[in-house]
Amino acid sequence: MLESEFDVLADGRSLGLLSAIEFDKDRKTGERFETPKAPQVVEMAGKLGLICWSVTYVGTAASHY
Repeated sequence: MLESEFDVLADGRSLGLLSAIEFDKDRKTGERFETPKAPQVVEMAGKLGLICWSVTYVGTAASHY
């Protein structure tokens, strides 16, 4: 799995063409990044032609990018 190749990937799962990736600063403790990384990933993916959408949780509030 990709989790073994990238330290920031806490979890990855998919069902058919739908996939989800969770990014954590520390995979073992579940510590989150101070700044959400999802907007950067969405931007880079778009430049490569991949259409994606993200949900970033800060506390209990969700932000969509």
